[in-house]
Amino acid sequence: MKGFLKVEVVLTHLEKVSSFWVSIPSRLIKNKKAREAILLTEIRKRGLKAEDMPFAYQVIDEEKKGMRVYLFDKDEIEEVFSPLIKRGFNIERVCPLFSAFILLIEEEAEKDKMLIFLKGKNRFLYVFSGKEFLFQRIYEGEEEELSKNDVTVLNMVYNYCQQTLRIRPQVLLIIGRVKDLNGLNFPYRIVDYKRPEEMFLKLKGKEKELLGFSIKYPKVQKPLRLEKRFRKIAILFLLLALLTGIYGFRVWFSLSKLRESINEKKRNVIAMAGYFQGITSELQKLEGSPLLNLLRDKTKAVDTRLLLNRIGALRDIESVEVSEILISPEEGFLKIKGEIKGDSFLKRYKAYQSLKQRLISQGFLISSETWDFQKGSFEIGARYEFKGSL
Repeated sequence: MKGFLKVEVVLTHLEKVSSFWVSIPSRLIKNKKAREAILLTEIRKRGLKAEDMPFAYQVIDEEKKGMRVYLFDKDEIEEVFSPLIKRGFNIERVCPLFSAFILLIEEEAEKDKMLIFLKGKNRFLYVFSGKEFLFQRIYEGEEEELSKNDVTVLNMVYNYCQQTLRIRPQVLLIIGRVKDLNGLNFPYRIVDYKRPEEMFLKLKGKEKELLGFSIKYPKVQKPLRLEKRFRKIAILFLLLALLTGIYGFRVWFSLSKLRESINEKKRNVIAMAGYFQGITSELQKLEGSPLLNLLRDKTKAVDTRLLLNRIGALRDIESVEVSEILISPEEGFLKIKGEIKGDSFLKRYKAYQSLKQRLISQGFLISSETWDFQKGSFEIGARYEFKGSL
């Protein structure tokens, strides 16, 4: 019934159907779990294994309250289910064909009725009492229309209803064409459809009621439900593994970049240490030289050691990384380049201000400054205010 209803439902004709009535107290009629527990108990009472028995049931909540339970043949049901399972269809949406006719004729005035549905030369004949399905007979006619050859079969079924089922059908509802029904022992009425499939359009909006007739077969459906559940869990685990892998790769990539950056800065620090060591070595060679004292007196230049000691006070400023220092002792001039790290603008700004204050406190007068507040890079030019030696 694809395209007719909001959900896809399979209607199937089943040859072997038996039924029995189960009375249910009014207080339990709407309790699904209680209903199905009673139903399974009733199946076992009849010497059948409930878990191994395909069945459907119909709740009747009228003057008499209970369930009409329909039992089906296992081999026939497995024959229906097998191709549907291969297609991946949800076999919990398979309903017996007679369930559609129960819903189609529920608005007809008569209580007890027979219905015949013609499909080519095939006749599907059903007997209903109120909303209950009681009997079916499927046979092949000689023509596509109902004719005198069908009258004998219809009258025989009518007599069977009176003698065995203890009901007297008030009308025969016909879905199809009639040629000649002279000799029929009871009234008939044609339910006219231009095309037979049009009758299923009347089921739109009744999908929930139709699925209430769905065939239950625990032996097959329970393993399929478990398989579907495990499949969903497996897919979930695969997704989690994929996401974890992607996250792990991103962390590894970030750590690689961080390691590379640390190694580069380490190389810079080693280079700077070598540079300072070279300067210190040169100063030690010149220490006490008369020529150096003469130059100090003549040029009144700033002692290089003094500048280096002053600069050394910049090392412990948090978040400040100095990458280059240019010294001009003759002029007492200093140029510093570097970068300020920090998670926020405010943190970088405070570190930059601390750097300037430290320079000023060490006797430097800032003559020029450039600071990129977004990248944190800076360049400061400063002149030492007091000339002399240590």
